[in-house]
Amino acid sequence: MRVLRFFEAHNTAYMVMELVGGQPFGEWVKRNRPLAETGLLAVMRPVLDGLAMIHAMGFVHRDIKPGNIHMRSDLDPCLLDFGAARKLVSDKGGELTAIVTPGYAALEQYHSHGHQGPWTDLYSVAAVMYGVITGQRPIEAPARARTDPLPKALDVGDRNLYSEVLLRAVDWGLAPAEEDRPRSVQAFVQALPRTDLTQPASSPPATIRADAPSGSNTLDTALAAQLEAALARHLGPMASVLVRRRMKEHTTLGPLRAALANDIDGETSRRSFLERTEALLRSEPPSRPATTPAPSRGAISQPPSDPATAASTPAPAFDPQFLAAVEAELAHHLGPLAALLVRRSAAKARDRAELFLLLADHIADADQRRAFIRKSVAAFKSKV
Repeated sequence: MRVLRFFEAHNTAYMVMELVGGQPFGEWVKRNRPLAETGLLAVMRPVLDGLAMIHAMGFVHRDIKPGNIHMRSDLDPCLLDFGAARKLVSDKGGELTAIVTPGYAALEQYHSHGHQGPWTDLYSVAAVMYGVITGQRPIEAPARARTDPLPKALDVGDRNLYSEVLLRAVDWGLAPAEEDRPRSVQAFVQALPRTDLTQPASSPPATIRADAPSGSNTLDTALAAQLEAALARHLGPMASVLVRRRMKEHTTLGPLRAALANDIDGETSRRSFLERTEALLRSEPPSRPATTPAPSRGAISQPPSDPATAASTPAPAFDPQFLAAVEAELAHHLGPLAALLVRRSAAKARDRAELFLLLADHIADADQRRAFIRKSVAAFKSKV
C-alpha cells in the first residue's frame, strides 16, 4: 500500500496512505470456505512475492496474520501494517523489540534477542496457511518449544482439497526451531506446488476453448487471437503479452475477458472492448471481426510449459536511457522502489511490452495502473 504523503504536526509525524476497498483475509476466507489449494496459493503467492522484495531490502515484516492481509475488491491481496517491521543489521538477525501475535508469531519474536530474519516471516505465512487448511489458529509458539502438541498439517489437512506437497511445505514453515525452517522466500516457494499443476477439488468450470474436448484446458488459438486483436485497438503491441499473462490467471472466458477489460484505461474504451468480444461468450464469431490485426509475435495459445524453454530465450539488453525514462515514470507511483523494480523486471522481460506489464503489476491502484500502461503504449510509438 502506497504512502501518498507524510507531514509533521502537533509534534507528531503522520502518513497519508491510499484507501483500499475490500475486506480482511480472515473475513474473506469465512465467506469463501472451503478455500481449496488453488485459491489459497492464488492469495499467498503474491504475499510471498512482496515479502521477497521486503527481505531483499533488509527488512522483516514481523506481524503477518489474517488481519494484516487485505483482500482488495479485485481479489488482489495487499500486505498491511508495517508498524512492526524492522531492518536487520545482518543476515544473522539482531536485537529487535518483542512483537507477537499469538499463534502467528515465531518463538524468536518473544524476546528481544531472538534470532529474527526471513524465516520469522515465513513462520507467520505458514501459520496463516495452516489456519485456512485446518480452520484453527496454530498453538502459540512457546507452547511448542519442548514437546510440540500442534497436529501436523500433513496429518489433519483434507486431501481432497490439499496436496501432500502443500501440506509438507506448511509444516516446514511452521517448524518451532528457526534453524529447521526455510531460510528464504525462494526456498519456501520452491517447496510449494506449481500453480499450473494444481487443480481445485471441485469440478473445474468450462474451459476457455470453445471447441475443446471435455477436460481440456487449452485455449483455442482463434479465440485468443480475437481477444488479442480486440485488445490491440486499445493497448497496441502490449495486447499479445497481456493476453498470454491473463490466460495464466483465468481458465474461463468470462473472468479472462473481464480481467483484460480492467487493463484498459477509460470507461468508454473498456465498454467498447466488452461489446466487441461479447459474442465470444456464446462461442460464436464476433458479428464484426476486428479489423486491426494483432502483431505476430509467435504462438499465443499457451505459455511455455517447460521452464527450460522459457529460460532459453535471453532477456534483451534494454537501452539505459529507455530504462531511466521508465524508472522516472514508475517513480511517480512507487517512489524510490522504482529503481529496484525496473532493474529486476528488465532482467526478466523479453521485450518492452512484457517489461511494462511486469512493472504495472506493482501498482496497487487500478486507475494508476491503467494510466501507467497507457503511457507505456505511447512509449512504443515514441520509441523512447
